[in-house]
Amino acid sequence: MILAAGRSERLGNVDKLWVTLNGKPLIQWSIEAFDSAAEISAITLVTRSDRFDQLSDLVSKLNLTKPVSIILGGATRMESVSNACDAIDTEYIAVHDGARPCITPALINAVCTAARGNDCACLSLPVVETLVRTREHRETERVDRANLTALQTPQVIRLSCWRAGKSVANLRSVDVTDDTHMATMLEKPVVHVAGDRNNIKVTYAADIALAGQILRTSRQMEYRTGFGYDIHQTSTTRECHLGGIHFTESSIGLLGHSDADVLLHAICDALLGAVALGDIGVHFPPSDDRHKGRPSSEFLIEVNQLLKEHGWTVGNIDATVIAEAPKLMPRAHEVRTHISQLLDVSIDKVSVKATTNEGLGALGNGDGIAAHAVAMVYR
Repeated sequence: MILAAGRSERLGNVDKLWVTLNGKPLIQWSIEAFDSAAEISAITLVTRSDRFDQLSDLVSKLNLTKPVSIILGGATRMESVSNACDAIDTEYIAVHDGARPCITPALINAVCTAARGNDCACLSLPVVETLVRTREHRETERVDRANLTALQTPQVIRLSCWRAGKSVANLRSVDVTDDTHMATMLEKPVVHVAGDRNNIKVTYAADIALAGQILRTSRQMEYRTGFGYDIHQTSTTRECHLGGIHFTESSIGLLGHSDADVLLHAICDALLGAVALGDIGVHFPPSDDRHKGRPSSEFLIEVNQLLKEHGWTVGNIDATVIAEAPKLMPRAHEVRTHISQLLDVSIDKVSVKATTNEGLGALGNGDGIAAHAVAMVYR
């Protein structure tokens, strides 16, 4: 069970669970970790009503191996877990805060294994900081940290134990902030499993950058490189589009089924080739009238979305246009800016260069324009 119904109040107006973290929504990291954990048989996501459709759309695009259900949460953590418990039938539940994106399948499996034969188990770490009580910014008491432990999620508890604990909490009007509390109110022992200091809970803005760094260094990154090439004949009856920019100063354009933007076509092929998803002709065939006259900018947006659905993020693009005319370099910054916006990357990750063919061959005669592109992607 992954809780994603919070309001992120300490992060201002930003919903931390949907902040992009290393190319993915923050909540996606927890979902994929649970999907990869052998001890997990099914995943229940608990969300707010205004995020239900968005979360459903995300799940539908992920290649998950476990069955997933999505339910609406409540005003408090206990209400959210309670709603999920009412909708599932299992011996144990593993409850995880979606704001902990650095959780690993190994940690999930470890705490689930520890819970077997017991009523409750959780990840925990010894407190290492000096602790004091304060009042009005003044220290009032030193706290002995020798026997203090910081709890993490996931916490695994027998479903019957959680329900019994809820009844006690309601009778005593106890504010329950985690699931081990249910077991301790019933005087049930909680098995503690060594957690990980990387399993941080994103609470403040600075935590987002820290989580991103942890994920980059702790996860094995896969890098791919792709190469793209395209060429189109010139025409005096067509407009000239390069990199999604209309070169109105050019008296020649390019022949093609779409707008014949050789630069964007080469970039699309480089990206698709990097992840072995075919080429532009497979996804946007010239035999399909739906693509007749289409702006190639739309092709690049769709290719980028396809990569994201397969877990890939664009690292950088390096492209070269070969043309006698028009002169691209005076407008190179405009072209780079447009491409970076289409790919949702910073402009420093997009390089566009231009050269002529020195009057040699068809390109040198101005009979066509060609483009080469190299793309690096990662996941």
